[in-house]
Amino acid sequence: MYLISANFRPRSKDNTSLKLSVYHQELAIELKTAVSTLFSQELNLEKKELLKQGLIRKF
Repeated sequence: MYLISANFRPRSKDNTSLKLSVYHQELAIELKTAVSTLFSQELNLEKKELLKQGLIRKF
């Protein structure tokens, strides 16, 4: 199944941009999962570093 999304984003006061995306649903889900996993891992590494430096405490 293919999905189409449209996003309207104002670039300036007079101009609006339209972004159309067409993608395959299964690929989009895989990509979203991969990005989510990567972001989660990055946050965990950052949290560990802050704990190590004593800037935050674990409760």
